[in-house]
Amino acid sequence: MTATATHFLDGLSAALRGARMAWQSKAMRRTYLQLVLAILGGTLLLQGGLGLLVWRFTDIEPSRFWWTLLRWTLLFVVLVASPAISFVVIRLGVPLLSERVLLAALKERHPNLHAELLEREGLSTWRSLRISLGRLIRYVLCLAGLLVLSFVPLVGALVVVPLKLLLTAWVLGSELLDPYMSLSGMNGSHQRQWLHEHRATVVGFGLTFSLFLAVPLVGIFSVALGQSAAAVLLGEVLVPRDERLESEPSSSPVTA
Repeated sequence: MTATATHFLDGLSAALRGARMAWQSKAMRRTYLQLVLAILGGTLLLQGGLGLLVWRFTDIEPSRFWWTLLRWTLLFVVLVASPAISFVVIRLGVPLLSERVLLAALKERHPNLHAELLEREGLSTWRSLRISLGRLIRYVLCLAGLLVLSFVPLVGALVVVPLKLLLTAWVLGSELLDPYMSLSGMNGSHQRQWLHEHRATVVGFGLTFSLFLAVPLVGIFSVALGQSAAAVLLGEVLVPRDERLESEPSSSPVTA
């Protein structure tokens, strides 16, 4: 098995273990309930507004097969994308909420890493928000590109959904790790470098929760669980991997 496949499976496994840990912990359930409610409100607003726009603007030739297929493809994209966008917006509006969830999970699962993060000089709130906003803008631009691609007969319908799922997995995985990167003091270039080094793991981790995004309510709970599960990914996979790489003279160190 290649290193990329191994790292991808590491992300999937950490997501499942972390979600189980978060769900079984009463303390964790109380902590992420606030995040669930915030994401729920934002998701319902986005799904209602964007869904209405898609329905109105694709009401051109409803009797044609391709227009019908395009309409339902776009509605599916809206259904999947809304929780992820809502989560990013919540992170922009209330950044400390996600940090509280991650720190609570780290304190329970990996207290040494929790203490280490509290001692570090993290990014300012404004700088962290600016980086997250840039990530959101790139995500929306990519979604716009997929929207254009969806107008290509047959190819668009077959390609848009899997590409959208992978894109959402990458963005969601990156956002779930953003509180750690901000608390660690990584600037924008360091964050991009660190995420690139762990890209297969990040996609595997984000994909686990992205698969549930199209399921009403379940998807919203999965995003909140993902923020808690990030503690397992960090404490058992990413940080130990960084430490191993840094201890090897022939390897390029990973910023952490």
